[in-house]
Amino acid sequence: MADVASGARRAVWGEGHGVAAVWGAACRGAAAWLCAVRGGAMGWWALVVGLAAISAAMSAGCGPTGESGPGKGGGGGALRVVVSIQPLLGLAKELAPAGSEVTAIIGVGRSEHGHELTPAEAERIARADVVVYVGLGLEPGIARLVEQRPVKGRRVVCFASVVGVEDEHEGHSHGPEEACDHAVDPHLWLDPSLVERLVEAMRVAIEGAMGERGALTQPEREALSSRAMALAARVRALDEEIKGELERLKGRTIVTHHNAWSRLAERYGLKVAAVIREVEGAEPTPGAIERAVVATREHGARAVFVEPQYSAAAGERIAKAAGVRLERLDPLGSGDWFAMMRGNAAALVRGLK
Repeated sequence: MADVASGARRAVWGEGHGVAAVWGAACRGAAAWLCAVRGGAMGWWALVVGLAAISAAMSAGCGPTGESGPGKGGGGGALRVVVSIQPLLGLAKELAPAGSEVTAIIGVGRSEHGHELTPAEAERIARADVVVYVGLGLEPGIARLVEQRPVKGRRVVCFASVVGVEDEHEGHSHGPEEACDHAVDPHLWLDPSLVERLVEAMRVAIEGAMGERGALTQPEREALSSRAMALAARVRALDEEIKGELERLKGRTIVTHHNAWSRLAERYGLKVAAVIREVEGAEPTPGAIERAVVATREHGARAVFVEPQYSAAAGERIAKAAGVRLERLDPLGSGDWFAMMRGNAAALVRGLK
């Protein structure tokens, strides 16, 4: 546990070097952005970053006496916590102190792939006490924003950094219709053993943010520690529960909608025979559909699994052509990680029995 805590502290970083520095940087960034607007030289990302700079400047009051930035909103130990995706939302809510505002950038039913930050979302991140995201290129807008616009006192947790997973695909490029078979799978939250390590990193971040507010009393520290231990225990228990349910299905093959399930498959002894959406952000081609049909037959897959974030049409065609069942897996859920994982385990049992 000490090693996990140490790793978590290295992966969670505070930002800024003083109120005056943040104030000056925010105002200078806002002024530079306004100049860019007048000059007409500004793309979408510059717009988002620029508006975030203005938000930071307004939060700081464009002066060192601002009272609405991180560590200033609300009362007591309540925090503003922003997570990137729905599976992290419920986890963060269980750890955050009473009265905290915990929100997710990507809403229910929306895919995380290709999401572009809106100015309002960028402002939420700029005002947050704690930001939690996955990394590995899954939410590039969030990663750029927290790196390029640091805010004093804010804690940032990158899931990939916490668990030591690097982006092996960085610096690599492909054409728009070219599949990549060597990129690292960023769907870390589908492996409970990794989620347990994230829980400790979030505890460290929340503890640090509470300290910034001067709200980290010994009773609060102990209560946060108890919440984190209880949450980690629930994660471990669910892992064992799913192992028990899928034990008799080890070695079975699955056909999935997109390349999100390699970590879950590896954790529980399953094999991914084919992926319907070979290229992220592009609809399945006739060739991809045919390859999935062939793989389903050759590997003896008993079901094709579609996802609610995408059209089920291609999956229905593959299942019908291969003569197998159609089931649904949901990699994102609706804010309850435990319910999402149990639902996916049940779908696997139905499809593979």
